Amino acid sequence: MNNNITLNASMRSNLLSLRNISKQMDKTQLILATGKKVNSAIDNASAYYQARSLSNRAADLTALLDAMGQGIQTIEAATQGLTSGAEFLEQASAITMQAATASILTLPEKEWFVEQVGENGAVVSTAQELRDAIAAGKETICVYGAIDLGDISTSGGLTLKANQKLVGVGYFGNYDTTTDKFSSITATASATKNMINITGDNCVVSDLSINYQCGYATNNVGGVIYLSASGVTTNLKNLNIVANFDDTNVSAAIASYNLGTSSTINISGINNIEMSGRFGVGLYGRGIEINVGSNAIVNINNISEKNGYGIELSTDCILNAKQSSRINIKTVSFGMLLYTSGTANIHGNIYIESDKSNAISLYYTGNNHLNIASSAEVYFNQKNEGVNIQQNGGNGANTVDIMAGAKIAFEKDGNVKWYRVKENYNYQNTSTSKSVYISFDNVENILNVENTTAWSLPEIIAEMADSTNGDLSGYSASYQKILDEYDNLIMDSSYQGVNLLNGALKEITLNENRSSKYKVEGKDMSSKNIGLSRDKWETLDDVTKAMNELTAAVNSIRSFQEELGNHYSIIKTRINFTEALTDVLETGADNLTLADMNEASAEYLTLQTRQQLAINSLSLASQAARSVLSLF
Repeated sequence: MNNNITLNASMRSNLLSLRNISKQMDKTQLILATGKKVNSAIDNASAYYQARSLSNRAADLTALLDAMGQGIQTIEAATQGLTSGAEFLEQASAITMQAATASILTLPEKEWFVEQVGENGAVVSTAQELRDAIAAGKETICVYGAIDLGDISTSGGLTLKANQKLVGVGYFGNYDTTTDKFSSITATASATKNMINITGDNCVVSDLSINYQCGYATNNVGGVIYLSASGVTTNLKNLNIVANFDDTNVSAAIASYNLGTSSTINISGINNIEMSGRFGVGLYGRGIEINVGSNAIVNINNISEKNGYGIELSTDCILNAKQSSRINIKTVSFGMLLYTSGTANIHGNIYIESDKSNAISLYYTGNNHLNIASSAEVYFNQKNEGVNIQQNGGNGANTVDIMAGAKIAFEKDGNVKWYRVKENYNYQNTSTSKSVYISFDNVENILNVENTTAWSLPEIIAEMADSTNGDLSGYSASYQKILDEYDNLIMDSSYQGVNLLNGALKEITLNENRSSKYKVEGKDMSSKNIGLSRDKWETLDDVTKAMNELTAAVNSIRSFQEELGNHYSIIKTRINFTEALTDVLETGADNLTLADMNEASAEYLTLQTRQQLAINSLSLASQAARSVLSLF
């Protein structure tokens, strides 16, 4: 049985028309919804794929904009580093100006010092004037300028009697009291002669630079400043001593030998002892007491290639280093040697750097005593042991007392241990064949100590003056610190791991197929690489050299800043171009795919009208069929 319903031609035509109108309405609705006349390749394959290509390129370029922006930030980080670095160099320049001013201090006329010394004094500028003033018994003898005594092998050195003061111009004012470059005495000798003999009580040697070159020394003599009288008090202050003895037998910058009766040396400051002979301070007298006063600084740099010692105390010689005093010793052998009843009482700070042997050694027949008070800070920087307590015979006993509260540091092979002594330590070594060491490796086994952090003494290690640093040393140290901070800032001027100020390379991709790249080449802008030397300042020439280096360095910074500015402008221009090109590409893609919304709306309205007409037509076409229904 055939159930198909037969439609007349008019109805079939109307239904087909409605179907087509419905499809067209669906398409127009999609256009109205998306705003695009081409939504797929079916709509218009050529326009669709062209627009897609343009949109993809625009998207790729947009992604590159982020990388370009990061490149800009890398340049800005370097630029900021240079700007701040230039500020550090401005501070350094200000220090050079201050140092230059300090190094060209004007000195009053000689007549002004004549008034200061009075009738019983003398102001001397030549070797003969100096000798005559001492021989005449002048009480205050002021050295005005540089005096060369020449070879004193036959003429002898200078002999100070009771109450005589041998001083430099700094004794009367702050001219350059660290080295007193306005007041110096030089001498040479082919046979041993003591340069300055102290024979009377209450003598003063102050504010002088002293240079002595001696051919050799014997067992009993060899001193730059030599105590040759018993029971006297000698006052030493603000001295800069450079001594060179060919023989290292018994030569010392400050010396005595078997005086027999108690004598005293009061030191309120020795800025430097540079000694190529055996001892910086060698006291062989009986009952010699050396007092390092409060706030005093004693620098001993013993550069002897043989057995250079810092301080030797022998036969009842006593060293009292008072609280807030500082003793800095650099030596190739013992830093401090206590030899046959020598005593060292340390209440202040002491730094000892010994290259070959013990930092402090209690040696030989005994009765030596080392007392480190609770107020002391002791820093041992040695290749071997810190304290050596040895007994090689005799009936005495070498004794070490370290009081609770004392601070002790040991440095070995670049490693540092910081300690605070928790309880008093006392040890007497009476064995004739035994040595006891307190060292980096065993300090915790010998002393009751607790770990502590770094304390004040390390701050002065770098300040141990060379013989000619003078007042410029403080400026030089400040200058070095600023250069350190400059270098730290340069190292920190990185962005995402790239530091253009450390010589790094930043490569920036400029197009979507990576065929166009821009390279920003960094430079090493560290202080060393821009020509700033780390030499210590000793003279005005050194300061002037630093000034010239700073000028060149600032010019280097400015030049690289200009280079970075040029890189910045180029990349910024490329960013602007890429942004504009992206707009062009997206507009081009839109031109191919976007619909005219007015046209689409009118078309949709037309289709709705046609759809309504088609429905009405279909209704008319089916009217005949409904007429048949009326027959029933």
